Amino acid sequence: MNIFENSVAQSSAALLRESLRIYRDKDDNQIYVSFYFNRGKGSGTQKVLLSEFAAFIEALSELSNGVTSTAEGRVPADEMVRRTASLDDESGLLSFRCNSGKGAKPATLSPTEIPTLVEILTGALPQIQAAVRKL
Repeated sequence: MNIFENSVAQSSAALLRESLRIYRDKDDNQIYVSFYFNRGKGSGTQKVLLSEFAAFIEALSELSNGVTSTAEGRVPADEMVRRTASLDDESGLLSFRCNSGKGAKPATLSPTEIPTLVEILTGALPQIQAAVRKL
């Protein structure tokens, strides 16, 4: 029972659509795509270098086929997804990271949502490229 009557649970796809942004980082002057799939304790915004974004989408798509390895380290976003992906047998939720470092939080979602999320991210590529030209 939800104690907040006006509270609405949002799907990962709805949260992705709400949060998808691009920005130029003031510290390293790189362009990033940021987004989140869920809210709450232990979750956070994911950020992926624009140059790694297409490969990240491919890696996310591969998670539909299952999880094969775990590891940490500074690696490109697509490899980070592949290396950190894990499936919680109890909850059935998939967890992975897009980046590492201080404050980096894992994305957590249902594996059944992956095709929809990949479709949204792939469909957003033209808008992202258009927005990058304005930065």
